[in-house]
Amino acid sequence: MRRRITATILTVVVATLLITGLVTLVLTSISARSSTRDELAEQARSLAAPIAQSTFGRPGPGRNPDRGQELRGLLRALEFDDASIVTFTGTTLEGDFPERIDADILDFDQLMETGTQSGWSGSTVYAVQRLDVPGGGLRLLILTREPDSALGPAGRWFVLAATGTLLVGIAAATWLARTLTRPLRQAQEATQRIASGDLTTRLPEPVPSRRDELSDLTRSINEMTGALERSKGLEQQFLLSVSHDLRTPLTSIRGYAEGLTDGAIDDPVRAGEVIVSEAKRLERLVGDLLDLGRLEARQFRFEFAVRDANEMVDEVVAGLEAQAAAAGVALTAGPHQSADPVEVDADRLAQAVSNLVDNALKFATSTVTVSTEPGELDGTRATQIVVADDGPGIADADKPFIFERLYQTGQTPVRRESGTGLGLAIVRELVAVMGGRVAVADRVGGGTRMEITLPVASPTAVVDDLVE
Repeated sequence: MRRRITATILTVVVATLLITGLVTLVLTSISARSSTRDELAEQARSLAAPIAQSTFGRPGPGRNPDRGQELRGLLRALEFDDASIVTFTGTTLEGDFPERIDADILDFDQLMETGTQSGWSGSTVYAVQRLDVPGGGLRLLILTREPDSALGPAGRWFVLAATGTLLVGIAAATWLARTLTRPLRQAQEATQRIASGDLTTRLPEPVPSRRDELSDLTRSINEMTGALERSKGLEQQFLLSVSHDLRTPLTSIRGYAEGLTDGAIDDPVRAGEVIVSEAKRLERLVGDLLDLGRLEARQFRFEFAVRDANEMVDEVVAGLEAQAAAAGVALTAGPHQSADPVEVDADRLAQAVSNLVDNALKFATSTVTVSTEPGELDGTRATQIVVADDGPGIADADKPFIFERLYQTGQTPVRRESGTGLGLAIVRELVAVMGGRVAVADRVGGGTRMEITLPVASPTAVVDDLVE
């Protein structure tokens, strides 16, 4: 890439110099011709009167034919390339015409009217002046000269300037190519180290005020690496947590099973209850893993219908009252402040609310409430389902990640183990599929407030549901 950048810059510099040189050459040539023409016309006017009064300009049968050659010699001594006097008799042109131009250039109407004509033919500049000589036809003085373009010294200076510009362009192109490609080479090396597993790799952080594309690329790579490193840490944490959660019930099941087999347990009914309890715990863990996997693979089937959020909350709370009582926590529904229906999958929404309540029961001190409120989602009216507890709350550092897969807070639950941290991740996936959003906030008076925000069902959907 560095070679391409250098070659591109040098190509632009060379092309600019060539175009500048050609334009300068053309403009200089035109300017030289114009100035030479004006100068030659003025000289022709100055010489017209003296020549007309001398014997060089007088026609007559006794005129010496060598006088024309003498006149040319005299005028050439005045630095004219060629000079001659010709006579137009009305039908023919008499006299020696200058070598580098021909008679077609003459405009006799203009010469009769103004007495002068000037211009150039090819590279030869000419000036024609009428001689006021009585009799003998129209006498014309014709002077020619090759214009001096003054490109001799100027051309040498231009070549020197062009060479210097080219050298500066080479230096600038080399510096710019290195400056532009250095961050890209660093990014390439960093991504190779990241691909090999070194997630501690970071690029030098650019100055905050820099907002160019390379700086944005550097920041993006650093953010990506940080996210990968945190994800790997969560994965390791998850594996440790799952290993612990699997090992504990399996150990209990195996111990009681061996005890029953050996006849070492006096109360087989109690042993059976423990085995059933631990099996259910394993079943719940495996179910959470399968649910999350199906959600991420978009293999969950959703059946949407318009439902009353208040009724759904009451149903979920009624089903969890026994679990709350066993935990010594008062679980209540309401007060409900939203009457707007929502279009959701009732079973999946009940699962999401149940997961939030289950999480709140682990941390609550004495009460958990589930209620509905009016809300807003992306600028439109929405319904909020709020699960609030009076527990210790969630640290600000944990709030941005609380709904991430496998994440566990640093808080220690008051009543029971926190599990694998899959419940809240499942809630986020379920709510997202139903077009909603889940968030966490502090509860007024202390504790945690979990909010599921769902869009209000459209009037058409409500009517269709009523018809069915």
